[in-house]
Amino acid sequence: MKLVERRATGAWINELTRRARHLGLFLVCVTQQRSDLAGPWGKALLDNSTMQLFLRQSPDELAYLREALKLTDAEVAQIAHLKTDKRRAAQAFLINGTRGRGTVSVRLGPRAYWICTSDPIADVPEREASLSEADQSPWTALEMLARRA
Repeated sequence: MKLVERRATGAWINELTRRARHLGLFLVCVTQQRSDLAGPWGKALLDNSTMQLFLRQSPDELAYLREALKLTDAEVAQIAHLKTDKRRAAQAFLINGTRGRGTVSVRLGPRAYWICTSDPIADVPEREASLSEADQSPWTALEMLARRA
């Protein structure tokens, strides 16, 4: 999340976060690693978030998460052992504010899978072939891929 690395953009993101809540909006922040938000502006963003969702993390990230989020040993172990069943579902660790925390399963339908996948070996060639077959129409290609699934 490059925007929170600099004072000007970090301050703007944090102001947007506070305004969004009062306007009844839902702000989503996505990053590969929680430590991307380690600076003062990222910390402020996270301190104001009520929900956080984590996929499996590297051991280095786990140590950072333990400290930053005050996770228990059991919670760190849950995150370390999350599984992904390619093309079907991924386990994630959900922190839902004061309402609870634990492992959930995020299931994907075929359309969502084909929109999100970036597997360079199996999926990119199949996506490109479908685009070609669909005369470069992404929606037609998506429907073709979804039907084949």
